[in-house]
Parts: sequence; C-alpha cells; structure tokens
Amino acid sequence: MDKNVVFLRGGFGGEGISGGEAQSISIVRAILRKFRMILADEVENSF
Repeated sequence: MDKNVVFLRGGFGGEGISGGEAQSISIVRAILRKFRMILADEVENSF
C-alpha cells in the first residue's frame, strides 16, 4: 500500500460518515489550510 494514499470510508457527498467524523474532518481541513481562526460550537460533544 502506498503511504501517500488516504482511504476514507464514506460515499458521495459524505454519505456513510457520522456527524462527529464529519466535524473532525472539517477541523483537520481547517488546520491543513492554515486558517487563522476556527469557530466551533460544542466541539467536545461529538468526540
């Protein structure tokens, strides 16, 4: 398996992932894009 390939479980448009998983993906995307600010409401409830 290629170490540069990321496998995501989920279908088209995010089908098959939970709300918590979707929120985690959004947080990681924001960090990787180096946003200056991340606004989050009740982040701890979905982990």
